[in-house]
Amino acid sequence: LDQATRVIEFSSCGVNVLNTRSFNILNPTAESWKFAIINEDGEKSGSEVQCKTMGGLVSHGKKATITFEFTPTSLDLLESFWRFTIPSLGLNVPLLVVGQTKEPRVVIDKSQINFKSLLLKKHAVERCHIINNEDTAFAVAFDEKCLTAHSSTAVLQVQPL
Repeated sequence: LDQATRVIEFSSCGVNVLNTRSFNILNPTAESWKFAIINEDGEKSGSEVQCKTMGGLVSHGKKATITFEFTPTSLDLLESFWRFTIPSLGLNVPLLVVGQTKEPRVVIDKSQINFKSLLLKKHAVERCHIINNEDTAFAVAFDEKCLTAHSSTAVLQVQPL
């Protein structure tokens, strides 16, 4: 890894969660210059890391904001290589975007539910609670197809659904 490489780190709690990181670049020169951000991942480039500011013009004494987005699709560690360049000044700075994703700490308070012996066509009610140990809220959904047996009749009801 080149010593001039700047690292942009993301930490995501869960997959398919949009994470944003922005930083400013300042033009301290007396001239305006154009910059570009180039993805160097080549063919393996996915859509998990995106740069929302691929280039622009920065007037002298002014700044521009560069924004990267990381939307993980798996729990794997992700590395993405980019390059910040100002062609008129011959400046090239390698950028490494690193994304780590962890499972959210969301659990159900019971590991199993025992409905005990039950006569046919009778019903029983058992309750469990979903506990979110994270600082952010998560949407929870149940796939209704998983609530049926081999027939199309629902054998389990989840409320609220």
